[in-house]
Amino acid sequence: MAKLAKPTWFYILEAAKEFNGKPFTPNDIIKKVKEKAPRAKRNTIICNLYGMTPNHPSSKNYPALLKNHAAFSCLGNGQFKMLKKET
Repeated sequence: MAKLAKPTWFYILEAAKEFNGKPFTPNDIIKKVKEKAPRAKRNTIICNLYGMTPNHPSSKNYPALLKNHAAFSCLGNGQFKMLKKET
């Protein structure tokens, strides 16, 4: 089990911010997360991404992530985008 300095969801959020609101794929996120946390597991990154995406069918399998860290929207065709934060 890879021990990371921060939770995987945190690395995913930081990576997604680098796209400045533009769509990205899970592979884009994996690449960016692994730059900061090389020991992060590919499947863990993907599962966290899905769990943080309320409209993704797999999000129901990750209720804690969905409740506390919902941050993305699934656009289809393997594309994701950050949700707009309400002010």
